[in-house]
Amino acid sequence: MVVMWWSPAWSAKKNDGTRWGGMLVMDNDRTMQELKPTVWIGKSGCTDTMIDEIKAQLKKRTHIKVKWLHNTDIDPEAIAYRAGSDLIGVRGRTLVLARRKKTGHSP
Repeated sequence: MVVMWWSPAWSAKKNDGTRWGGMLVMDNDRTMQELKPTVWIGKSGCTDTMIDEIKAQLKKRTHIKVKWLHNTDIDPEAIAYRAGSDLIGVRGRTLVLARRKKTGHSP
């Protein structure tokens, strides 16, 4: 299901300087809500073993959801960097990672 809504904040500007309404399509957000967490980070934090598990899961799936305990200090951007993935979003103690798209062509 695709959720769409209109807002003047997302309206586009015409060539004559006036504005007209636009639609914002939120397809990724809907699929991310339905995604179940597959990696849980405990009180030991994000160890190398956790990063290896995230990498292994990203080879099998395009997106994964990671959750962590409230008493654990986590930097989502550092996890994405160490795992070689793209950080899609963070909400509370949950983050979503995507497999990094390959750029360029191999010879």
